[in-house]
Amino acid sequence: MALYILLVNVSHSAIGSRIPKEQLPPFGLLCVGGPLIDDGHRVELIDAEFGPMPMADLTAEIVRRAPDAVLFGHSGSSSGHPIIAQVSAAVAKALPSTSIVYGGVHPTYFWREILAQEPHVLAIVRGEGEETARRLMRAIADHGSLNDVPGIAYRNLEQVIDTPAAPVITNLDAYRVG
Repeated sequence: MALYILLVNVSHSAIGSRIPKEQLPPFGLLCVGGPLIDDGHRVELIDAEFGPMPMADLTAEIVRRAPDAVLFGHSGSSSGHPIIAQVSAAVAKALPSTSIVYGGVHPTYFWREILAQEPHVLAIVRGEGEETARRLMRAIADHGSLNDVPGIAYRNLEQVIDTPAAPVITNLDAYRVG
């Protein structure tokens, strides 16, 4: 089953993210997007850095599009986390059947805290996301076990589970940027 997946790069004012008239591209999200497109999913990106898009407008746009899954990430990582936490919570409240997934450097290292504090987050992609996100979206689409997806952390009822680390990608040419 193909999913409608929305990749979301939130906006924030960290200097590493917003240089005058220039923005860092959401490269990690784009790298994850290509394999998801290749798997047949409908994948779109909202890059809220442009404008920048106010948080309320970003939330409203995500809700308006009503995706099956929202994958959050940010080039600024730790500095973007508070915004991701707020937007993802609002989206989960408005769209309770939408799967919220979070990836990047910050969630890779702070997955325990995020899953403990943010019950709306279904799963965290830890480490490289190209293959892990692909496997996670397949499991979600097929209503499969998340425990079978290496490289994630998730909550099963009240228990936080981390699966074994995913193998390191040895051939990046096998994955295209979306």
